[in-house]
Amino acid sequence: AYALGAVRIIRFGALVQQANAIESLSNVNVLCLDKTGTLTANKLSVEEIVPLEGSEADLRALLGDVVASAAVRNKTAEAIAAACPGTARPLSRDVAFSSARKWSAVAFAPAAGPGAEPGQVGVVAMGAAEFLRPALGGGMEDEAAWSELRARIEPFTSRGLRVLVIAAHADPGGLAGDEDAPTLPVGMRALGLVILQDELRPDAAATLARFAAAAVTVKVISGDDPETVVALAVQAGLGPDLRSIAGPALDSMDDEQLAGIALETTVFGRITPAQKERLVDALRSRGRYVAMIGDGVNDVLSLKKANLGIAMQSGSQAARGVADIVLTNDSFASLAPAVEEGQRIRNGMQDVLRLFLSRITTVGLLIVTSLVIGIFPIDLRNGSALVLFTVGVPTALLAAWAQPGARDHDSLGRTLARFVVPAAVLSSLAGLAVLFGVIVLQLGGLDAIAGRGSVEPAALDAAVAIAQSALTSFLVFAGLLLVVFVEPPAAWLAVIEPQSPDRRPTILAGGLAALYLVMLAMPAGRTIFALHTLGAAELAIVFVAVVAWAVALHAVWRYRVVERFLGI
Repeated sequence: AYALGAVRIIRFGALVQQANAIESLSNVNVLCLDKTGTLTANKLSVEEIVPLEGSEADLRALLGDVVASAAVRNKTAEAIAAACPGTARPLSRDVAFSSARKWSAVAFAPAAGPGAEPGQVGVVAMGAAEFLRPALGGGMEDEAAWSELRARIEPFTSRGLRVLVIAAHADPGGLAGDEDAPTLPVGMRALGLVILQDELRPDAAATLARFAAAAVTVKVISGDDPETVVALAVQAGLGPDLRSIAGPALDSMDDEQLAGIALETTVFGRITPAQKERLVDALRSRGRYVAMIGDGVNDVLSLKKANLGIAMQSGSQAARGVADIVLTNDSFASLAPAVEEGQRIRNGMQDVLRLFLSRITTVGLLIVTSLVIGIFPIDLRNGSALVLFTVGVPTALLAAWAQPGARDHDSLGRTLARFVVPAAVLSSLAGLAVLFGVIVLQLGGLDAIAGRGSVEPAALDAAVAIAQSALTSFLVFAGLLLVVFVEPPAAWLAVIEPQSPDRRPTILAGGLAALYLVMLAMPAGRTIFALHTLGAAELAIVFVAVVAWAVALHAVWRYRVVERFLGI
């Protein structure tokens, strides 16, 4: 089933790389993803340039020169280059953007840009306000000045726009440190803001709705401003009131505090790769089965930490290498049907498991108990009818008709205790009552048996043969009722599983019961399975036993008799 599931989800755009990935999909209840490339299409455009010093024209010229001179261009740089044409200039230092630092910087060699002192070499940095704040001068170390800058940024982030701060310094030597840990000069001036818009994916809302229907909680972990991410998440339909937190606030938390925040919060902004790994670990520590979507080298640790690692096809080779699943079309929308497929397979296998274990346990108990007095309960060909009608046809179709959706999947032991044991014990007791009740009826009643003192072997054999047919009929009808209990079509029947929206299992059970009755009435049908004609009295015994068994079993499940007895 899992192998076929892996083949089926390829058409959704999900390529399985690890054999256990489909099973993991059926267990996922938390999905961690980034905003960029998942909720959004990662198609950036410059919405506005806001100068804080000087003119907009000068700021645009500086930005154009910065992105034209930089050796590495990301999506942000390409969007700025499209809106702000510039000229490449010689650089003395070039620091590419890092998701850990949240900023990039260049140091112009021959001359300073408009933001630096005339005739001097300058440094220009571009990044998130919170991460540039330690290097900003001009009173930014004061809360009032910082609050004023945040007030300029907030109207844009509340609309789901990305905001970058542009800062400059006259001294190129201030861009110090090695390649792994560069540092900005202190006292940089905030020259302006770059407002970027990221296009929301058209299928984002529908995809999030499918995850919600599958009981999968979505956590958005992004390097952008939390307010920006919240605004986009609300637009995508993730929820009207989303709790958010910024990465710097997580640094002072211990593991226990972080686990609580991870469960309660939906949006995490300004998150570094190390914090992302901690968040995944915190969710797992609280019993969550976590799937993580990543695409860069910095996501490798969190992908490995998650229960299920998912990489984008356009992502880094390292991310694809450690991922369990690769999204070949770079759309997280492909993951929703893949999760549903995993749930569908597992739900179908759980139904099949219950039916098979119930039948096996019931027949085993009947054989053991009836052999005590030397009677084998069913003929070999009677058993063929039992297998065909109760598990052969139903389990094949239940697996094919299985529906996605979250269920409380128990361990094998709890499944046995909650479903199989009550069904098997009551079935065997009622079956024994049918078997010996029909034997007594065929031999003329208890008084007749007691009066004779002994029973003729031929009469006993004939009575046992009819009793075996009656027992087979009871087990067939009881087994078909178990199909209804496994996929209950009505709320009052749903004592083990939620009510099923699919009525096909119930229709199947009814159809097979009618087919069995037709077969029982036809000589050819009885011959195939070595059944005997049942009279009105025998059929009445079977009918009463089925009704009594169903009522008793439903009561045992509804009032959780076995769970209370075992203390589970």
